[in-house]
Amino acid sequence: ILIVVGVFYIIFIIVKYNGNENISEAVAFLRENTSEGDDVLVLGNNSRYYLESGRETANRFFYQTPPINVNDELYGEFEKELVTKMPVCVIVPGSKGKTEDDNYKKVLEQFDAWEKEGAYSCVEFDSFYAYMKK
Repeated sequence: ILIVVGVFYIIFIIVKYNGNENISEAVAFLRENTSEGDDVLVLGNNSRYYLESGRETANRFFYQTPPINVNDELYGEFEKELVTKMPVCVIVPGSKGKTEDDNYKKVLEQFDAWEKEGAYSCVEFDSFYAYMKK
């Protein structure tokens, strides 16, 4: 048990101190614009944002890709949960509008639609963009 705990601690330290600039920029945004109790969803598979920012999501799909792209049933479950538990903040790594034509793109299109409806506002940065619930 001590070895397992030790390994997890070492991994945590490596993740904490070997982050790249893109992650640090998003983490700084999360820390400045959300509270610890806020539901924050990071799209894709960048779990480090949660660890480094001290934020979490109530959505059981905290890690969506590739699972939602290879299994339409998982995509449907994720989409259903997303509609019922709309997060306070959504971080999307990369540039807006640049993605493959897959289920992940459908999720981004949903947030774009919610932005047009006024439920979210979008803030763009060099390495990521964020949807903030109004």
